[in-house]
Amino acid sequence: IRDEMERERARRGVAPQPGQEAMGEAEMELLERRLADRIDEVITRRLGNQQPQQPVQPGVVVVPDRGGQADAAAIERRLNEMERRLSQQVDEAVRRRTAELEDEVERLRDEEREMVIVGGDTVMAAERQPGIFQRFQQMDLRETHPYIGVSFDPTQFVIGGRLNLGPVTPNSPFNLVPELAFGIGEDDPTLLLAANLQYNFGAIGGGIPLSPYVSVGGGLFSKTFLAVNAAVGTSVNLRDAGFGEPLRGFVEFQGLNLFNRQRLLVGLSIDTP
Repeated sequence: IRDEMERERARRGVAPQPGQEAMGEAEMELLERRLADRIDEVITRRLGNQQPQQPVQPGVVVVPDRGGQADAAAIERRLNEMERRLSQQVDEAVRRRTAELEDEVERLRDEEREMVIVGGDTVMAAERQPGIFQRFQQMDLRETHPYIGVSFDPTQFVIGGRLNLGPVTPNSPFNLVPELAFGIGEDDPTLLLAANLQYNFGAIGGGIPLSPYVSVGGGLFSKTFLAVNAAVGTSVNLRDAGFGEPLRGFVEFQGLNLFNRQRLLVGLSIDTP
């Protein structure tokens, strides 16, 4: 501040009188504003771009005017006050810019964590095709399929259910349909736990639209431990939306282990809200 005052005196060609500084109140305010602008320039140059600073308000110390020149003691108080305010401005600007830089670094770190290498190209993780387990977590339950039926040779009563979890991948025509079923009757009770891929052919027919489908899957079967599950069936509208909530059913012929065990199943398709 005092160096700037000396430069101002040299520019004006005015020497101070003994005990006095050759600057008035208005000139002191102008000096403070000039110093504030220079501080902004330095902070911007060293810390990067930042939001514009609020203009420095005039000092709170009133300097008495004695013939157009300020009293030396009052100017000293004013200089101290000016220094305090400018120091606060510097500290605030540094704190604010430091916080902005820390946020920017954290954002870049987050983006770096989200970047993955796919086929030699760097892409965002959101653009990467999810793995099978990630895709399973993203699936939504679309339908439940409770059913009953009969198994042949040996003859058993079968009760079970399925969940339609939607397409295996976003654009896949195959839906993932896990299944759980119990059978009781002749021979020992049976348990089937399988995961099926179901392909729907779309609606056909006239007054009673049918929607045929096929499915294939694999899983655990209590009689043979491992099982290959294949089925062909069709869903049918039992009640249109004009008569209340729509209701659909299905009929299916299922074969376990290349149709060594056959099942005839009937059930309902219930939409999940």
